[in-house]
Amino acid sequence: MDWDADDLKLADIFMPYASKKISEYHTTGKRFVHYTSAEAAASIIQTEKVWMRKSNLMNDFMEIEHGMECLREAYSDDKEHSFKNVIDGIFPKFQRKL
Repeated sequence: MDWDADDLKLADIFMPYASKKISEYHTTGKRFVHYTSAEAAASIIQTEKVWMRKSNLMNDFMEIEHGMECLREAYSDDKEHSFKNVIDGIFPKFQRKL
């Protein structure tokens, strides 16, 4: 999502902490991650399944849109160390299954 000058001003007023973090994101190139418990992470790794909750029960459904956009962007990268190549290195022929 691209923010214009008005969006940034409103964010500074109504969401100063988030605005600061967004600014840091743009200036440092750091990436966001989604957190989970160690138990949930272990379950995902062991079962190779991710359980999702209904988006209409979530506090912030935009998290889904943001996550999908991150995946689209990561998957469209064709560089040598791209998301696709890393995943294929872990799960051979993963790309061919899509």
